[in-house]
Amino acid sequence: MEFVLQQIRAGRVMRNVTLDQLASLTGLPVRYLEELEECRIDPQLSSLVKIASALNLTVRIGDISI
Repeated sequence: MEFVLQQIRAGRVMRNVTLDQLASLTGLPVRYLEELEECRIDPQLSSLVKIASALNLTVRIGDISI
């Protein structure tokens, strides 16, 4: 899961999206997003879908793409 979270952070940074902006786009709290990027918590699938959609990313988890 750590690799997926690193991909999301890299995608956010490449798109010059701040955590505050991502929070606004996804409706997720900034603190939650910070903890995800720091790999302190495991994300819910619904959160990954929101984040990937907001950043226009495709994230692969095993055989699943979101």
